[in-house]
Amino acid sequence: MFTFNPDDSVNVEPIIIDFQKRKEIEKRAILFFTGLKREADTSLKKSFFIGNSTRDIQTGNNAKTKTILVETWYAGKDREYDVRADFKVKNLPAAVKVVKRYV
Repeated sequence: MFTFNPDDSVNVEPIIIDFQKRKEIEKRAILFFTGLKREADTSLKKSFFIGNSTRDIQTGNNAKTKTILVETWYAGKDREYDVRADFKVKNLPAAVKVVKRYV
């Protein structure tokens, strides 16, 4: 999760997901984004889904968000889905910079 501060700094709080609960969390993520759009009139096209696997990128695509592939852990090499992220970065701080450019 990101928190943008008034002084233009960003707090980054990574969310670690247990692999066995991943499918359930992906479903919740899509429901979250769908609910967010309804509740806050937020355009999902202006939202980002950040992850390090092709499954993360597919989840972002399903939720109709922009996607950022972080080249850590799986680094998109799991080959579970044939997808391409909108952005590819080396680490989470670099992903924050991408998000800040578009916010």
